[in-house]
Amino acid sequence: MFLIINQGRTSTSAIVARPNAGRGTFANDYVLTHLLGGFAALKRCNDLTIVKQKWDQEFELADLPSNEMYQRSCFGRQFSTVAFGGEVVPVLSKLLAAANPGGINNQDEDRRTLPSIVRIEPEQHEKKKITAAQSPRRSDDEDHDEADGESPPAVGQNVACKLLGSNILRGEVVECKDDTTYTAVFTNGSSVELNLEEVSKARQLFSNELEKLMNVNVSKADASNIGTKASIAEKESAPRPLMADGDDIPDDCERAYEVEFQGATPKLLVGLQFPKVKRIWYNSTTQLHEEVDMWEHVLRTVSEKLIVEGVETPAQVLSLQRAQEE
Repeated sequence: MFLIINQGRTSTSAIVARPNAGRGTFANDYVLTHLLGGFAALKRCNDLTIVKQKWDQEFELADLPSNEMYQRSCFGRQFSTVAFGGEVVPVLSKLLAAANPGGINNQDEDRRTLPSIVRIEPEQHEKKKITAAQSPRRSDDEDHDEADGESPPAVGQNVACKLLGSNILRGEVVECKDDTTYTAVFTNGSSVELNLEEVSKARQLFSNELEKLMNVNVSKADASNIGTKASIAEKESAPRPLMADGDDIPDDCERAYEVEFQGATPKLLVGLQFPKVKRIWYNSTTQLHEEVDMWEHVLRTVSEKLIVEGVETPAQVLSLQRAQEE
């Protein structure tokens, strides 16, 4: 099944979407010649009701791994991929440089690679689908708490304030000194006195941010949680390197900088995803060239540069910390 969206008379391309493969942009000539014409021309359907029904049916059929077919020449839509998450921004320039050895302005489009920004919900595939009729109805009290910005401020109410740029800092009202002065504590540990107008604006900002998160399927409990204050105060546990200090650097040199993941799997993650293409990597041990995935090539290139620059590995840092403690 193909959903073809005409972009108007002035456009030379059309948007083509499939339930199992997502959407892409194709030239109008290609659509007319290969999809609406040719050896296996598609049968048109302009009835939106039928289109929606057929789309939902095939979307359900396509809920399979990408290496399994649900009908002739149609594979499932569950693609496995690798995404870079966490504190990516500080090393973004290094990742882009590693992905584009000829420079980001390289004219060779095959060699110019930019990652996609992806939103990942690791637990989403495990959740059962809940229809609107089955989903629990939010209570009137919940709606009142979110929308009623006119009610008097009280201890325990959530607030938010803007920092530089678009950053939002969350907190809660902890003290009402009188009818015009309030104290709020934010997740960075700061305590701020607010007057009535300021605390009303802070409550409204929190409500606006809460609504944005709930609109992208974040539960109200998670969206309104300001418990990060407790985790900030906790002492971070030492990273656990996968390799010991003194081990030889392996051919897959990125392992030298790997550490064991600690903590719970995040419910929501925004990261970078590189295209599923191959790159050539020279193995210095076998003195042979081998094909590796793009994401692996990026990691190895960055890691190799760190080794050449003498950047300490996590194992070396941990060993040094232990020596200092002794």
